[in-house]
Amino acid sequence: MKLSTLENRYTKYPAAILGGGATMPAELASITPYPNTQNWGRVGVGLIKIAVNYHAHEIGLTPDFMVYLDDPRTRPQMLAVLTKPYTVKVSPEYGSDVEMDCTYWRGNNSATTAAWLGLFMGCNPVYLCGMDLYTNDVKYCHANFTPDQVPTMSTDDLMRPWIEECRASVPHPERLVAVSGPLQSLFPISHLAPDAVLGGG
Repeated sequence: MKLSTLENRYTKYPAAILGGGATMPAELASITPYPNTQNWGRVGVGLIKIAVNYHAHEIGLTPDFMVYLDDPRTRPQMLAVLTKPYTVKVSPEYGSDVEMDCTYWRGNNSATTAAWLGLFMGCNPVYLCGMDLYTNDVKYCHANFTPDQVPTMSTDDLMRPWIEECRASVPHPERLVAVSGPLQSLFPISHLAPDAVLGGG
C-alpha cells in the first residue's frame, strides 16, 4: 500500500491519536460514543484509532493504524506488535505495511506524524489522547517500558514542533483537539460543537 492512497480515505470519520501517556485510556473512553471498557479492542466503533508506537497494544487495544519513526528492531515491544494482525503499520522503517511515497510531517516524534496521518486521511475531528508530554508522575499507560524510554527533553522542547511547525505542516490543523494536557493550549476541545465532542459528525 502507498501512503498517497490513504489521502482523504476516511473523511466521514473522527480519529483518535493514541499516545502512550497515562491519561490515554480515560481520554479515549471520554470521546467514544459507545464505550465498552470490557472489550478494549472494539472501543470506538466508527472511530479511526491511530496508535503512537506500541503503547495501545499494551492495554489490549487493536488500533487501525500504528505509526512509528524509529527502527523497531531496537525494541522487543515494537517487534512483538509487528506480528499482530488488523493494524496497518505506517513507518519509514523496517516492518511498515505502507510505502512512504509522499511528503509527511515528521516533527520530533511519532506522535506528530500520527496526528498528520489522521488529518491526511481526512478525519474530523482528530483527538489527541494520552499526549501528556511526560508531565504526569505516571509516564505511560502501561508498565512495559524501560527508563530510557522516557525522553529527557523538556516540555518546551516537546511542544516546539506543535507551536512552530504544525499549522504549516498538516492539512486542516483546526481539526486537532487535545483532550487534556499541555497541548490543550494550542488545540482546545472547547471550539468543537457538542455533537463533535461525542465523536459524531
